[in-house]
Amino acid sequence: LWKADELDTIGIQPEVHVGGAFKQLEKDFVPITDDKMVLKKVTKHGMGPLIPKNAYVTLHYKYYVENNDEPVDSSWLRNQPVRFSQGSGTILPAIDFAVITMKKGEEALFIAHFNYCYGPMGVPPRIPPKARLLIQIQILNYINDDAVISYNAMAPDDKRDVPLEQVLVIAGELRRKGNELFKGKPKLAYNKFLEAINLLKDRSVKDDQEESLKNDELTKSLINIVHASLNLARTNDAKKYADEAISILKKNQDVNRTSLAKCLLLKSNAFHKESKLDEAQKCLNEAIKYEPGDELLREALANLAKSQEKANIVRDATYKNMGVKMGFRSAD
Repeated sequence: LWKADELDTIGIQPEVHVGGAFKQLEKDFVPITDDKMVLKKVTKHGMGPLIPKNAYVTLHYKYYVENNDEPVDSSWLRNQPVRFSQGSGTILPAIDFAVITMKKGEEALFIAHFNYCYGPMGVPPRIPPKARLLIQIQILNYINDDAVISYNAMAPDDKRDVPLEQVLVIAGELRRKGNELFKGKPKLAYNKFLEAINLLKDRSVKDDQEESLKNDELTKSLINIVHASLNLARTNDAKKYADEAISILKKNQDVNRTSLAKCLLLKSNAFHKESKLDEAQKCLNEAIKYEPGDELLREALANLAKSQEKANIVRDATYKNMGVKMGFRSAD
């Protein structure tokens, strides 16, 4: 599956000098697309097989417009690697095509036609119309479904021999893939979170330190599946997984008050959606004990108060109508 040294690392930004016209550079590049509109030059060889299609990739990148040695965009400057699923359409097409020609640890330069970048219109003033880009990419890590399938196919005894850090990597990437799917494909996101949760629940641990590491990753996936459940109007699931996260968090001696308050807020939202306003209020009251100054909690309280007021109006109107139908009259 994975070796311990294959965990994500913050890439060291390689030096590159790109001033001048791209024509001067192209002679050292080779095409990677059939239309020869994306060209590549390897600056540091990677290891292992090529990144497969649909893999979940972690990388650093920066890109330049022609005749400019200052990058237009850079993940190194943000000190934040980019993570995405290849083929998902969530990143620049040139980068999407580039990564499946690369290996883990590889660094390369790509010159890409505007059709693979920002199109004929560009994004003025940063990206001129019909601008080709020089893109620098450093692959940090990737994971594909084969790793998950291989792990799930193992016998229980074999799974116990897999180091915990490898299991945490797979679970973490499943969770991050779910995050990426959340906005457009919430059902698929839900399934990814659930896959991560089940993987971690099945994992045994050796000591308290491993238990803590496992529970930290498990809590993140539980919180995310609560969000997905609410998005899908699965309120029973939302309450169930919120309770599981709350139970884990409360067992810690050093309680993460922010995460605990967040779980209680999400559970309150589930009760609110079911119009169980008293239960929603109880959850919010407990959440406020952990984070008394939180703005989201105050906003939730205000929304709940409005719902309670509307419910009271509907209740009073209903009782009044019942009284009229039964022949009762209000006192003068």
